[in-house]
Amino acid sequence: SFYEMVGIGMRLLPPLVRPQQHRIEFLGDSITAGYCNLCEQEPSPAAESYASSWPTLVCEQLDAECHTAAWSGYGMVKNCCGGETLMSDVWLRTLAS
Repeated sequence: SFYEMVGIGMRLLPPLVRPQQHRIEFLGDSITAGYCNLCEQEPSPAAESYASSWPTLVCEQLDAECHTAAWSGYGMVKNCCGGETLMSDVWLRTLAS
């Protein structure tokens, strides 16, 4: 069981009291994962917060269950830092939820 998560810029999300009627799935790169959304100066992975990322905010506003496959550096068409595996390839390997 998962009990706690501690880190920079963490915020506690309220527990679900009922299943949401809608589900949204996001597939993306570092922006989707929340990379540097807490940056004040230099970009850093330590300043990444999925809880403050745009998919989470969209799902909160639409009262929807959020499923996200996002990885910093992996692009949909081209990666930022080389490599041939794309995020669209990774998504095809995920399990249905």
